[in-house]
Amino acid sequence: MEETFNTKAIILRREPFRESDTKVTVYSLEKGKLHLVARGTKKINSKLAGHLEPMNLVDLMIVRGKQFDYAGSAKAINCFGNAKNDLEKNLHAGSILQAIDRMIDIGEKDEKIFSLLSESFLKLDDPGIPSHGLLPAWFFLRLISLSGYRPDLYSCAACRDRLKPGNNFFNYERNGLVCGKCAVFRGLKVSDDCIKVLRLMLEEDFDYLIKLKINDKLSVEIKEAINSFLQNRH
Repeated sequence: MEETFNTKAIILRREPFRESDTKVTVYSLEKGKLHLVARGTKKINSKLAGHLEPMNLVDLMIVRGKQFDYAGSAKAINCFGNAKNDLEKNLHAGSILQAIDRMIDIGEKDEKIFSLLSESFLKLDDPGIPSHGLLPAWFFLRLISLSGYRPDLYSCAACRDRLKPGNNFFNYERNGLVCGKCAVFRGLKVSDDCIKVLRLMLEEDFDYLIKLKINDKLSVEIKEAINSFLQNRH
């Protein structure tokens, strides 16, 4: 008898596989990241295909196989249609899915990461929240922290002195900020306002962040710091 189990999962991506099947990558609540084969999903009359669209939150039945595990059935819980139909929000969702796929290994699970992913898509899907470009940055910094790379934003990562305002740098090799006197460890220079927002991103939820008045220049600086840090982690 085939072994089966059920779990909630978010579809990360899918790609053609064999003549009529697809290969689906999911991040599940109970089993973490998985590769699954979805049989017959390239057929026009497939009932399963629509539930396995990237970004969907689904109830998923997984069938263990000798060579591959299979998506036995799937039922969409939330398709996040508002976010999918908004071009900018859809792009934000795509960058979030790619980050999870790139940073998480097969079989690696973390309920906090699953909750972070679900919460981020709920925020994107909320029509009352604008297409806020800081949401992916907030997600990335939280993901980095949950993955064991939480940056030190209060003390110099080189000399360990308490950071003072002015002349501080985001150093990726040191996994945090370094002060101006540790010049040999310099990285990307960041303003005091940028540091304040980065700290809030780790300490507050996104509902708090969207109340802040952040101008375009500061928003670009924040995203540049986090994206560069993300690229240097993987």
